[in-house]
Amino acid sequence: MVENPDLKIIIAKNITAYRKAKGLTQNEVAQKLNYTDKAVSKWERAGSVPDVMILKQLADLFGVTLNDLTTDNGGPKTVHEIINRATRNKFFIPILSALLVWLAATAAFVFLRIFDVDFEAWLVFVYALPCSFILLIVFNAIWGNNLLAGIIVSMFIWSALLSVVSSFFVLAEGQSDAIWQLLYIGIPLQLLIAVWYIMRSKRSKK
Repeated sequence: MVENPDLKIIIAKNITAYRKAKGLTQNEVAQKLNYTDKAVSKWERAGSVPDVMILKQLADLFGVTLNDLTTDNGGPKTVHEIINRATRNKFFIPILSALLVWLAATAAFVFLRIFDVDFEAWLVFVYALPCSFILLIVFNAIWGNNLLAGIIVSMFIWSALLSVVSSFFVLAEGQSDAIWQLLYIGIPLQLLIAVWYIMRSKRSKK
């Protein structure tokens, strides 16, 4: 428990500023921390201070350090800097991670071609698609929102189905057109994602 009233106010202001900079509601922050929105509201009113473990989770959620949350950053004038930092983290880290997947896929493709391995080398790029979306799902769970989550999960499902269909097509040496009917599995899965998104959106608004 923080006894210094000035520090309480600093932490409260910083939590509020970083939350707004991330475009999150108190309810969304509460859900990510498994707390109630009343608790988040109390922190932002300096009615109480979260313990160190929760402060660390808040810092990770906002893409900042513990020092950022507990230091007087100069008030509202730093919000623009907060937004810039959050935006950089939100876009560059997932993109760089996805690029690493494609770098590995390219290296595997070159290796297979150089050593003339009995394998359709182009398939590594097909497999790279769902792998990339898995990474984006993970990062979106930290920085994203429900709509983006639904889109990314949808892309993962279709790319995963494409990987499976492509693999079977290669094994069957393109002799069976029925293989492509496996893509129909994605239709009910897509409907389930749409229902999930609607339910999550309604829950967030409560």
